[in-house]
Amino acid sequence: MANSPKKRLALDTNLVLDLAEGRDFARAFKEEFQARGYSLLVRPNVVVEMNLLATAGPAPQSKLANVALTS
Repeated sequence: MANSPKKRLALDTNLVLDLAEGRDFARAFKEEFQARGYSLLVRPNVVVEMNLLATAGPAPQSKLANVALTS
């Protein structure tokens, strides 16, 4: 029997920030797709954007970006 391909889902910057903020819909999204067997990925460009927000972004986004980068 052939192995089925792994299911992967790349998260965008906004969803990563929503997860860092602890928003219920973002947690529900994460839990639902993980329960369905998806690996959730953060692409390098999202990490770069998070770093930019953490170092030079407006106060609320800067704090959330720091949380996301350290979680």
